[in-house]
Amino acid sequence: MAQTDAGQTIYIDLKKEQKDAARLCITGVDFSIGTEIQALVRNVSGTYYGSVIECYIQNLKAEFFDQIKRETAAYEARVESINKGGYIVDVQGIKCFLPGSLAAANKITDFDSYIGKKFYVMIDGYVQAKDIFVVSYKKYIQKIMDQKIQELDLTKKYKGHVTGTSAFGVFVEWEDIFTGLIHKTEFENQVVDGFHPGDEIEFYIKEVKDDNRLTLTFGEPIEKTKKLYELKKAADDGTSEIFKATIKHKRKNGALIELTSYGIMAMIPQEKLGKESK
Repeated sequence: MAQTDAGQTIYIDLKKEQKDAARLCITGVDFSIGTEIQALVRNVSGTYYGSVIECYIQNLKAEFFDQIKRETAAYEARVESINKGGYIVDVQGIKCFLPGSLAAANKITDFDSYIGKKFYVMIDGYVQAKDIFVVSYKKYIQKIMDQKIQELDLTKKYKGHVTGTSAFGVFVEWEDIFTGLIHKTEFENQVVDGFHPGDEIEFYIKEVKDDNRLTLTFGEPIEKTKKLYELKKAADDGTSEIFKATIKHKRKNGALIELTSYGIMAMIPQEKLGKESK
């Protein structure tokens, strides 16, 4: 028995609540004497019944609807079964649909391997006819990509797997987040041969482009790449030193200089030069 803020006595079926909590994998529900709870209340033939689990589901669904527009929260999902065109996943007790096209950074080569897998997703939509939310792992990747790109090490050898090949080269995925291209120029006679989806492959990161596209290479990073990585790390850590530099060219938006000790070109924006600089 419980009493609402309004003084109404309600009845809570503990067996049903515990059964529903176990079925939906909801933990931490406490029915100890004196515990404050949130419950959905119904009047059935003059008797008031309360349900903590139904209240939890109702509040979570309201939060999911809000997240379709806001796109600010990620939730852990567990893949339960394969569904036509994708998967049924459990997201905090609510069954959701994860389309195969939104379940990975690239095309999935082995659908069965995802059963039981856990990863974070974001709410992508709602299908009213089937009363089910649509979730997306790709949307989650896009949200965190800028931060994750900053964590990449241009001097480290990575290990990933091939997701496909084309006339341009080999497409690679690693850490379930990153994708990159090993260009055909990395291969003998510029012919891409002998690679198949799922093959394991080792590589280095050659370049990070402005749109977060990653170019990969088999060869170890060249000295210039190492220097650039050292400069970036020092800037991020706030330990960058003072450099001697030579002005090479004047531009409308600033001055192009060469860092003498590194042999690397850099730009000083006009706003950093000051109005009096000629």
